[in-house]
Amino acid sequence: MRAAATYGIITAGVITDLDRAAEAMFGWQRDQIIGRLMEGTIVPPAFRHAHRNGRAR
Repeated sequence: MRAAATYGIITAGVITDLDRAAEAMFGWQRDQIIGRLMEGTIVPPAFRHAHRNGRAR
């Protein structure tokens, strides 16, 4: 059974938190990703345009 991964973001799409399961899932360490945009890190390139459009709503 897989552990749930959690991360926190603010409205602007900036990552504010990342747990160990999310580190393993996304391949980023917490200290590398906090303060960065989801769009340039954990959102796959194929989905970035849709993610950007969804946030704009």
